[in-house]
Amino acid sequence: MVGLALWLFTSDVHTPVITLRKVGVVLTFVGAAQLLYGAYVRASARGRR
Repeated sequence: MVGLALWLFTSDVHTPVITLRKVGVVLTFVGAAQLLYGAYVRASARGRR
């Protein structure tokens, strides 16, 4: 959620090293990957029972 908020609302904020919008994109993808991995683990655990 933080990544999505950074991506959407900080396009005009400039920092010396990296833009907050790029950080938001990276955090959004990391969050999506964690969500997909959690769903996979839950589905595979359900199949073992």
